[in-house]
Amino acid sequence: KTTVDIAAPGSGIYSTVPGNRYRSMSGTSMATPMVSGVLGLLLSKEDQLSFSEIKERIYKTAVPNATLITKAKSGRIEAYRLLNNIQN
Repeated sequence: KTTVDIAAPGSGIYSTVPGNRYRSMSGTSMATPMVSGVLGLLLSKEDQLSFSEIKERIYKTAVPNATLITKAKSGRIEAYRLLNNIQN
């Protein structure tokens, strides 16, 4: 596959590393926790949403990004828009 459903910041993310230290890292290992965290916030606010409703909300509130058009189907995840259901 050459695309993802949603994009998230994944470059230059400051994260913890072994030894009680921090380091700037990049890649899907940094973007995935961003999406998971935002979805956790959504479910803490609206815990009755079904999987289909969550997926639709993600797609409809994503921020379009011309540079991601060939890489992410819906755009970049945006916590404020997702939590407040601000659709495109």
